Amino acid sequence: MQKKTRTFKKELILSFLTITLASIVILGAFQIFQLSNLMEESKEKQFQSTIFLDDYIENYIQNHQKTIEMLAFNIEPLFKKGDFSAIQERLKQIKLKYPGFVNLYVGNGAGKSLVFYPELYSDGAKRENHDFSDRPYYQELLQTKNPCCHPYFMGELALISCLLQLLLQCSMKKII
Repeated sequence: MQKKTRTFKKELILSFLTITLASIVILGAFQIFQLSNLMEESKEKQFQSTIFLDDYIENYIQNHQKTIEMLAFNIEPLFKKGDFSAIQERLKQIKLKYPGFVNLYVGNGAGKSLVFYPELYSDGAKRENHDFSDRPYYQELLQTKNPCCHPYFMGELALISCLLQLLLQCSMKKII
């Protein structure tokens, strides 16, 4: 058996092919390693962003909930006097300071709205005498006698907001 001899040209081509294939394999492995690290880093950043967003939303809700609690405390004397125009002005001030609120209203113990801000719908119809007694957040409010937060979808703006609703409470935690 005779071994075929390779020419210099064939040896050179074989060497270049070997070097090229080895380079492609090494660079491919390095690229896969980089992509894998990039995916892990992206997952970690997404996880951190989710935690940050959760904290931000929780703080946002707590801030608005405390605003409603303070509003209820401040308008309780006005409510007892029946001064609904002053209550309306307070609701307007809160809406200007916290535009995240979609609607603000004060209701009675039966779940009927007495004062609403803004007073008009976008079509110009007046908001008055709404019955919220069948809403889940109102039922929760009756049970806990504490402010509650209910998810609410604003279809027009496609934003998720929170509707915080609080009926006036006496100092004895009894709903008026």
